[in-house]
Amino acid sequence: MEVVVIVVVAIVVVDEEFENSFPTFI
Repeated sequence: MEVVVIVVVAIVVVDEEFENSFPTFI
């Protein structure tokens, strides 16, 4: 299930990078 982990990490990174532009998804 490494794919799920990668997706979660990617979402966290995007949230950190674009926190000012997009609302928190999680």
